[in-house]
Amino acid sequence: MDPAEYLEQLLLKRPTSPFLFVGSGFSQRYLSLPTWENLLRRFCKGASPFEYYLASSDGKLPKCASLISKDFAEYWWKAPEAADQREKYKAHLKGASSPLKIAIADFLTTRGKPVADSAIRAELEALRAFNAEGIITTNWDQLLEDLFPGYKIYVGQQSVVRQTPQNIAEIYKIHGCCSDPNSLVLTEEDYGIFKEKQAYLAAKLITIFVEHPVVFLGYSVSDRNILDLLESILRGLGSEEIHKLQENLIFVQRAKPGRPVGVKETILVVEGTQLPVTNIITDNFVSVYGAISKSKLKLPARILRFCKEQLYEIVASKEPSEKLCLVDIEAISRKGDVEFVVGIGVAKSRVGERGYRGVNLRDLCLAMLHGEPRLDPDLVLDVTIPTLDFKNNFVPVHFFLKAACRNPDKINESVQRLCAPGIEKFCTKGYAGQAAKHFEGHDFDWLVANLPPEKVAACVPHLPLEKVPLEKLRAFIVTHLDRAFADKYSTFYRKLICYYDYLMFGPKEAAVAPPK
Repeated sequence: MDPAEYLEQLLLKRPTSPFLFVGSGFSQRYLSLPTWENLLRRFCKGASPFEYYLASSDGKLPKCASLISKDFAEYWWKAPEAADQREKYKAHLKGASSPLKIAIADFLTTRGKPVADSAIRAELEALRAFNAEGIITTNWDQLLEDLFPGYKIYVGQQSVVRQTPQNIAEIYKIHGCCSDPNSLVLTEEDYGIFKEKQAYLAAKLITIFVEHPVVFLGYSVSDRNILDLLESILRGLGSEEIHKLQENLIFVQRAKPGRPVGVKETILVVEGTQLPVTNIITDNFVSVYGAISKSKLKLPARILRFCKEQLYEIVASKEPSEKLCLVDIEAISRKGDVEFVVGIGVAKSRVGERGYRGVNLRDLCLAMLHGEPRLDPDLVLDVTIPTLDFKNNFVPVHFFLKAACRNPDKINESVQRLCAPGIEKFCTKGYAGQAAKHFEGHDFDWLVANLPPEKVAACVPHLPLEKVPLEKLRAFIVTHLDRAFADKYSTFYRKLICYYDYLMFGPKEAAVAPPK
């Protein structure tokens, strides 16, 4: 079967529209940008040739970039030709690598127009017609913003993690953007920080990868960036979710001259798990982009995002009447675009309370772990938590008490028992002996490296507090968050979540070392 036809049939079988995951090959073709190595060559302005830096870094480009950035900074501060950049970007001078990032960002900004070629224009117009549900990219240029105007842009890994993406009509620029030079993930230090916090990003992207086909453009199946991200995502999935993920990974690659087009299955081995991926090998990207466009949403993605975001505000806001208005549909889009209507009638009184009855335990855990500002802590304490099922007695309550500046005796009686002092309740009795016998003398890092995740969750509360690094504990919880709600060991994970909540936001007695 023709690759485009195969892709079209594959996507039409899926219940959801695809996300695009766009890599450097995309920008190299459509903007004629250099490869990463050639980009570094271009800005190698030190006394030594590029080959010196490459050899000194054992061929590792992030380390090579770190070495080049030091010598480039000396050149940049003195060079007359860099005077305009120094003036234009002086507010972006935040660190030793800033001059190199500024120079690269300025170069990418000036090269922001697609190549003047009829074949290139035809491909981009075919892709522009796709009503993309969302896009993830490691590219720094702004071509995607031009192709999909009106989409909300999240620049940098932390932007995705700290805010509340709606997973529709959004572009996640996880390696930064030339609009913010310091956001570029370029040097060895940048990659170290990115990898250290990648578990948080993976937790945000899990839903996308499990529930949507993900079409990779401009990447090789062996790309290290992709493999690292998939590893982080797999750590947070159960077997059922991994099975769904196996059906969702699609790589579109350009056929090399003289090589056949077609479709083939490839196996990626990630974290010891075999992941089958579909390779679409083509020499006709107009037809491939057309095939992707056949899998489309009923409404423009940007309008759906607006509706979803506003509905979220109605549920999460204490005063949602401030957010509501009547808008003629013509003010949103052409009438012909609309294939269904959502009608919302809101009574002003106590709408916030009714909305907060729909907030679930997972929402509360995410709010606590990410410091979610949208949830009103008083309504969580007075409305949400009293309506939850307390059969396990593990709900993160201290974060909301602290945010509301309230004492446990000022909340609903049914919630007060969640605040009982002491940490013994977080310790699983059946693991007390194991912790004392087998893990005494070991720390948190040793547990994570040597035990299955469910045993880590059960044993951590038995460790002395000085061996429990809170930031690493938080990262572990975020990575395995789904297991707190759909796993036979869910109680272990919920206890651990509440243990973290108690240590981080609880009363002073939380600093007492747990029993061994």
